[in-house]
Amino acid sequence: MGKKIGDNHDEVTFAKKDLPSEHRVLQPDSMSTMDHKPDRLNIHVDEQGTVKNVRYG
Repeated sequence: MGKKIGDNHDEVTFAKKDLPSEHRVLQPDSMSTMDHKPDRLNIHVDEQGTVKNVRYG
C-alpha cells in the first residue's frame, strides 16, 4: 500500500503487468458488483491513485 499503479514498476509504482489477471481497481466513488470471486484482487485507491487497501474476493 502507498504506491500507485502504472505501466512500469519502481519504488513508488506497481506495474499493471505484475497484477493477477483477475483484478479490479476501485476508485473512491466507483461502483462495483458485490459478487465474491476468491481469485480476484480488489485494489482500492484514493483520489490521487494511491493504493489504500488490497483484498481478494
